[in-house]
Amino acid sequence: MGLLDQILQQGRAGPTDNSVCGPLSLSPFVPDCPLGLVCFTAACEAHNNCYGTCGISKTACDQSFLESMLTICTVTFPPLGREGQQCHTLALLYWLAVATLGQSAYDATQEAVCPPVLGICCLPDRECVQHLELADCESQGGVFVFDETCTTFPCLSPPNDDCADAEEVCAPPQFDPDVGTCTGDPTEPCSLTDQDCSDGSACVPLFVEEFRCRVPTDNRLATTDGPPAGGACAASGENAFQADVWYTYVAACSGRLIVRMCDEPRYDAMLAVYGNDEPGTECPCPADDTLLLQCDDDFCGRGSVAAVVLDGIREGACLTIRVGGWSEAGTAVTARQDLSELDILLRCEPREASEPGPAPSEPPSASP
Repeated sequence: MGLLDQILQQGRAGPTDNSVCGPLSLSPFVPDCPLGLVCFTAACEAHNNCYGTCGISKTACDQSFLESMLTICTVTFPPLGREGQQCHTLALLYWLAVATLGQSAYDATQEAVCPPVLGICCLPDRECVQHLELADCESQGGVFVFDETCTTFPCLSPPNDDCADAEEVCAPPQFDPDVGTCTGDPTEPCSLTDQDCSDGSACVPLFVEEFRCRVPTDNRLATTDGPPAGGACAASGENAFQADVWYTYVAACSGRLIVRMCDEPRYDAMLAVYGNDEPGTECPCPADDTLLLQCDDDFCGRGSVAAVVLDGIREGACLTIRVGGWSEAGTAVTARQDLSELDILLRCEPREASEPGPAPSEPPSASP
């Protein structure tokens, strides 16, 4: 008779008060103290509690169970003795049983202790279904949105989903002529009324301007409208750049433009800037890559964030910013992603004191 048969026979012969080990339906017939040699009650209790922890992996629980039983064997018997070897064998048998046969018990326990994930389901026809679980939503080909209601998120296309509807962002603020640096001593601030540096020599102040704004983006339920992007994004494959939304941007000065998403996205974001850099021209709505200035995927590291740095941008140039993401499964999965934010910084070329700054402008309205 094998060791496993002896254990099962022991359980059938007469269950004891110890009934912690084994699944609930068979617990009285799986001895906590197999063969009367050693008791694994504490390890079984810990394993049951582990299965009852919402979200924990089954593999982690089973591995911890084995380690607990082996520890009990080590402190109970000399490791090289016959009883110690038997104890280790029993521990491996118990671990093997839960590793291969415990999936249903794990699933049932997780279902009992984990509250259902509720939100809304946006079906393919944009119908909104409230309080539907994630699995049910995905089985119907819908997009699941956490912690929303059909009132707060009515399953409509997101703003700026189409390139032609791109909203203009970041109107240039009024230029402040009282901020700059001296050529003679860059650490000293200059102004139009103070032309002398701290060392007594005259100098011409060079004004360093920065225009910065943050733009919220939302590609949930967005479609893919632009072409597969080239440049640094080409390595992501021909189906890269999914669920894109669009913005236009007019440079308030000439200089360096930095568009970042480094700190915000919780998905594999991609970012591209299109334009011809000619002042006074309309912002391009690109149908191909001929107007692509730069595209990025993973510039900031960590495999999920993007940034674009463009030097030599000319004042008045109108650019189109494209924000999207990537998923191996395609647009439908990418469009399940989260909210994000663009951080747009325009660092102007130094401007002399006599050179006027850009005139203030009224905040633009969204394109019709």
